[in-house]
Amino acid sequence: MDDAVRAIASKSLPDLLNAISAHPELVSASNERKWTLLHFAARFQFPDAARALIDLDPVPLDARTDDGKRAIDLARDWGGDSALLALLTPPKSVAGTPAVVGANEALMYFGASTLDRRSDLRDSPASLLSGLEKARILPVEVSSVVLNKDGASLLWLSTAEVNAALSRLDSGLSLSVLINAWTSEGSSGRLGPSPSLLFLGVTNAEVPLFAIDASAVPALKEYISTTYGLVFAPARPSAFVLADAQESAILAQSKAMIDWHVRSRFCPLCGSKTRATQAGYKRVCTSPPDEKCPSHGSVQNSCFPRTDPVAIVCITNHAQDRVLLGRQKSWPPKMYSCIAGFMEPGESIEAAARREAREETGVRVGRVQYFASQPWPFPSNLMVGMFGIAVEGGEDIELVDKELEDAKWFTRAEVLDALGKKPSAPLAMAMPFAIAHQLVKHWAEGRVVWHEDSASVDFVSNKL
Repeated sequence: MDDAVRAIASKSLPDLLNAISAHPELVSASNERKWTLLHFAARFQFPDAARALIDLDPVPLDARTDDGKRAIDLARDWGGDSALLALLTPPKSVAGTPAVVGANEALMYFGASTLDRRSDLRDSPASLLSGLEKARILPVEVSSVVLNKDGASLLWLSTAEVNAALSRLDSGLSLSVLINAWTSEGSSGRLGPSPSLLFLGVTNAEVPLFAIDASAVPALKEYISTTYGLVFAPARPSAFVLADAQESAILAQSKAMIDWHVRSRFCPLCGSKTRATQAGYKRVCTSPPDEKCPSHGSVQNSCFPRTDPVAIVCITNHAQDRVLLGRQKSWPPKMYSCIAGFMEPGESIEAAARREAREETGVRVGRVQYFASQPWPFPSNLMVGMFGIAVEGGEDIELVDKELEDAKWFTRAEVLDALGKKPSAPLAMAMPFAIAHQLVKHWAEGRVVWHEDSASVDFVSNKL
């Protein structure tokens, strides 16, 4: 723990993450005075460390030291950094909100964004143009990103840098032209397709952020190479090494949206070309109204970016002392994870969890409870994490659809050994940035709290 504390005291986030990578148990550990790393992050006024610790393993914000201090109390005592106080302030409960695991909302990697998306500005090019001078632009491609030389942060460019590259593509092209083209009457004036540009939102410091598809601007890639000595690298695994959880969320937003633009250049209803509007959050058919494309007369979901929900569930046996995990043949040796699969139309997330468990393992699941969700930008999924309990007598494993190479019941001790990376552990876990890891970790540490249902369901007869 000493190395991690020294990293926090010196405000070195890379050193802190290295220490945690070597000893993941440090995230929730405490010393003899009951100080956790989150307490030290508050004491040394280090909001980036606090954010990273909360993202890696949501710990109770009301955990107290031996003298009764919460992290937020220490943050106030030692300077009251506003960003730190915002991170450590427990969220207010909302009447009617379902109970969740633990006292706080569980924020996952890729999902911990504080960026204000400012959807009210998407139809206001004038407002967006007024902030271009201080804007920052993220160059991204469908399957690759650019990391700075520290290997843990994204490269952001200025408006002037991007405009210089755009002018080499077309002498009359600029960010202003692309923004104006978002209006219903606007056009970039190019014969070929314009680079996809996306308004991401506004930071707490009122800095507008944009993303641009660099694959359509070769001069931009050349500029990044010659000026910064950097190249585009595969988004996997680059997306998983970002030190700032905020950047991971921004990358998820950018990558998923750029992927949607690349896939949606033609109207699925009539085959005509489409163009971007609403700051990149809608694509409209360019066919003449008299051709009667259905998209002209009504709202069509094909005009908007899609998110594909995936049910991922941590299933315990009826006694809740073992957990069901499966593995695919392509995974690293010994790696097992939660049962997961895409939701189908007309299906609730709970029903999808039960169906996937039955299809993949033969296990029948009864009670299901929501835990947290995680954007997964490969290409544009939303992982909906849940806990489930197998019905009594429905715990026998049978690999029904052959999607999995293997599925097993593991004890709590075996999972804890895997989380502690003991060589003798019979399995290896998903990485901490994955919601599957957090689901299993919460169960193994006894942190699952089931809330009272307003109705009970007979899962054998499927009657209320």
